[in-house]
Amino acid sequence: MAQEVYPRELKAARYWAQLTDTRFCVLGIRFGLDSLIGLLPVAGDILMLLPALRIFWLSRKLGVPAGLQWRMLFNLFVDFVVGAVPVIGDLFDLLFKANQANFRLLENWYYRSA
Repeated sequence: MAQEVYPRELKAARYWAQLTDTRFCVLGIRFGLDSLIGLLPVAGDILMLLPALRIFWLSRKLGVPAGLQWRMLFNLFVDFVVGAVPVIGDLFDLLFKANQANFRLLENWYYRSA
């Protein structure tokens, strides 16, 4: 039985996606550091852009095609712009998990292209 190869970049992307979007659970609501740190006006959203860009960079390192990269950047753009709106952005961060979405796009592409 062949063991499935799961590259280091995919493991790192999963780690960052879980940490930022779904690491914690309270009353059945999953959230991550993006929702917590994003409560800090402006600075929180800028700070949480860094791990999101890390996932994007890891996807580029794996060779994700340009069309998928643009889709991932669009997810990050929406998360950043809407997330920056006071109160509404904080609620949006609880619902829209851009890093998880980007990780799923990356993982699906990886296994389809393998």
